[in-house]
Amino acid sequence: MNKPDRNIDAKYIPIDVAIKKYNMCRNTLMKISDEAKATVRLGRIVRINAEKFEEYLDSSS
Repeated sequence: MNKPDRNIDAKYIPIDVAIKKYNMCRNTLMKISDEAKATVRLGRIVRINAEKFEEYLDSSS
């Protein structure tokens, strides 16, 4: 069965989508996301707040 496409424009995106969107490895993505306070954990589910993450990337470069 085919999986539906994930919305890369959502406010909170899964790790696998963020890896593809930002072209980073998982460890680097999680490190930056934690520094930016953009990581949202709900039990075992981890999402990245894309807005906060992008703001942090823009401010640090």
